[in-house]
Amino acid sequence: MADPSGVVATAPADSASDRGTALTFRKAWEARRRIALSEEVRLSLRIVVLLDQLGPPRRGELGPSENTQQGISSSLSVTQGAVSKVLSRLAAADIVRRDRLHVPGRLRRLRVYSLTQTGAILARDAVTRFAGRQP
Repeated sequence: MADPSGVVATAPADSASDRGTALTFRKAWEARRRIALSEEVRLSLRIVVLLDQLGPPRRGELGPSENTQQGISSSLSVTQGAVSKVLSRLAAADIVRRDRLHVPGRLRRLRVYSLTQTGAILARDAVTRFAGRQP
């Protein structure tokens, strides 16, 4: 998770009007947390925001267990079956990418999920929208 300090999370603003809309790490962190914990938000959006927060697996390294179906379901406190169905739909819509990677502590390679460029844009838009809302 990002550090909830007051440091600005975005690149320097190009104009004076952009400076007021820049998200701080704290606001972005709180928005991601509210999205992940909210049962009112669709599971697909919760998964997209979680995958954005976890980031993609690094090249040449083992796949992180948090990016597997089991890791996602335990992070969001939902069943693995529900996560599997949503991830299949998100992959068909080219929002998530699935790779088969070795995961620490597992004998077989597992599907490890990460966001495509479209998914990353969707996640950041959702975080920006939620950052402006009151809890």
